[in-house]
Order: sequence, then structure tokens, then C-alpha cells
Amino acid sequence: MSGSIKSPESQEALEAQPVAGAHLQQRRRRPLLAAIETFPPTYFAICMNAGIISILLHQLPYNFSGQLVLSTIAYLTDVVLFVIFSFFMAARLLFFRRSALHSIGGDIEQLCFTACWPIAWLTISAGTGLVVSQASWAGYRWTVVAYAFWWVGAAWVFVTGLIVYMTLFRKNLLSLHNATPALMLPAVGVATAASTGGVMINYSSGITATLQVPVIIVGYLLLGQGLFLSLVLYTIFLLRLFTEGFVAAEKMPSLILLLGPVGQGATALLVLSSAADTAGAFAHYHEGTFLQANAASALAVASTMLSLLLFGFGVFLLCISLLAIAETMWKRELKWTMTMWSTIFPMGMWTMNTAMLVYATEMNSPAWRVLTAALLLVLVIDFLICAGYTIYGVVYGDLLIPKDARKPEKDKL
Repeated sequence: MSGSIKSPESQEALEAQPVAGAHLQQRRRRPLLAAIETFPPTYFAICMNAGIISILLHQLPYNFSGQLVLSTIAYLTDVVLFVIFSFFMAARLLFFRRSALHSIGGDIEQLCFTACWPIAWLTISAGTGLVVSQASWAGYRWTVVAYAFWWVGAAWVFVTGLIVYMTLFRKNLLSLHNATPALMLPAVGVATAASTGGVMINYSSGITATLQVPVIIVGYLLLGQGLFLSLVLYTIFLLRLFTEGFVAAEKMPSLILLLGPVGQGATALLVLSSAADTAGAFAHYHEGTFLQANAASALAVASTMLSLLLFGFGVFLLCISLLAIAETMWKRELKWTMTMWSTIFPMGMWTMNTAMLVYATEMNSPAWRVLTAALLLVLVIDFLICAGYTIYGVVYGDLLIPKDARKPEKDKL
């Protein structure tokens, strides 16, 4: 009889077994849930960078064996990462909506980096028109896909910018002390819509003037919003530099974001005017007094001049940013963070508009062709270095999964 009676200790152990199993199952689920719950929108900058490298590789003045293959690989990388990151971001907003809105809405950088989501989509639309529609198996049907993608992206980035800046206005989050270059991102987003639209209507297979002209008109409207808003933001941030000094060392690479508005602005001016003039959109449309061939020629000249002015300001911003980053490196204060990803996309647009689309082509300048190739090589190396650090941080660090979610919870077993 006594053998059939269990001691209180053994009975508690048996009762604890299913509980331990439940904790073990919960522990195994927790890393993915933790990654989703804390997933930041900064990851979409990786998609943007892959997209701009794909465009630059495709349009590089110097052709080499495997150029289109590498461009296609970069484009597919953009698409695949966008799908993965969109799943994480959508899951965060769906399952952790309250904490996500509180976290993003209370952090200036996270709030501004939400513009990277539609910007990444816009790079896919441009890549679809440039890379996919020109393939032998694709053709005009993929031009229609790229065209539809662009209109969705243009509306998306416009609404995102309104939400971001309205949130900043209502919550009074911003001061000179915490002003950051990330403030430029929503303004860069609408300018990106203009530049990617210009790329899409210039190079998509079989596109017609009927499709080109609406994108040109809306593109200039979006460019006006992005450029003039950026002028205000430049004033705020330069005042912050004069009164508060540079940003923290770990955020120093984000200074390259200051190139975004001028780079996208100059690119948009050139590709939109090129579509109107060189591609013959206005001449074929032939309506009214503005949509005419002679107006397109004047528009192209004016756009080239304005792009040179923006490029000049971009040179100043680039020098300031590189000197600040170099000083931080000299003091050994610079550590790798996800902010390093912000050094590629602004430089990519700045490269594309200067050397490739105007100076190397319209001026027939070998010097600008060499500069294009050299800067593209730098961007590719930068991308590979950032990718290596990111993969290491995701696998071995807490870049995606927080440290507390990685530790085995033996106390619960």
C-alpha cells in the first residue's frame, strides 16, 4: 500500500512536467515573436540600397561581362528582402499594434524611417521597368506592372510623409538637441517617387506618351513638395549643427542622409525632363502650349541647370559629412550599427544623377564616366561590408532577436 502512495515531492514534479513543456514551447516561439515585436523600419534601407545598386549596374557607362546578371541579382535581392521585411513589419503592426504604434510614434528616428518602406517599393517599381521589362521574355506587360507599382508607391509615400510630419507636429517630439538627418527621409521619399517615376518612364519597354505624361506632371509636383520641404529641414538641421554640434558618434554615418534631397532632386529633374524631351513624350502628346516639343527642350535645359545647382550644394554636404565621419573614426568612436546602411542610397542617387544621366552622357565626358564607375565600386564594397556585419549581428548578436530572447530559460524548466 505504501508503495502506491506518491510523496508530495514526486507529485509536484509530475505536475510540473507539462508546465515545463509549455514553457519550453513558449521559449522556442519567443525569439521569432521577439524579432517581430521589435522589428524596426530601418531594415527597409537594405532594400533601397540593393535597388539603387541594381539601377546603377544596369546603366553603368562601361559594359562588362555579367553586368546585367549582377544587376538582376541586386534587383531580386531587393524584391526578396522587401517581401521578408514587409512580412515582419505587417506582423508587428497586426499582432503588436499598440506597442508598435507607441514605440514608433514616440521615437523620431523610427518614425522617420517608416518612409523607407514605400521608398523600397518605389525602387522595385523602377527596377521592374528598367531590368525586367527589357528582358527578352518580359516586354510591355511588365511595363504595365511597373507603371501600376509606381502609382501605388507614389500615393503610399505621400501619405506616409503626411502622417510622419503630422505626428511630429502634434506630439512636439522635435527640438534642436534631438534633430537628426532622418528628418529628411519623408521628404526624400516624395522626391524618390519623382526620380523613380522618371527612370521607369524613360527605360520601360514599349511605354507610350499617354503613360509618360501623367507621371511627368505628377513627378514634378512631388519633386516640388520634396525639395521645398527639404529646404526648411536643411535650415533646422544646420541650425542644430551650429548650436548643438554634430550628432552622437554612433549616428554619425546618418549625415550622408543629407545628400538625399539634393541627390533625388537633381536625379528627378534630369530623368523627368529627359522623358519629356529626349524620349519625346511631349512631342508625341502634343496638347496645349506646355506639352509641346519646344517646351520640352526648354524644360530639359532648365532642369540641367537646376540639377547642377543642387549638385554643388551636394558637394558641400558630402564634404562636411565625410569630414565628420573621418574625425569620428580617427578618435576610434565609430562603431558599426544599422545606421551604416544609410550611407549607400543617398550616394547612389547622387552618383546616378551627376555622372551617368547628364555629365557622362550629355556632356560626353570620360572623366564623369570614370567617376561613376569608381563611386559605384565604393557603393558595392560598402554594401558588402554592411551585409557582412548585419548577417553576423543577426546570427550571433542581438541585431534582430533581443538578447533576453536568446538565453535559455532554465529557471522555468
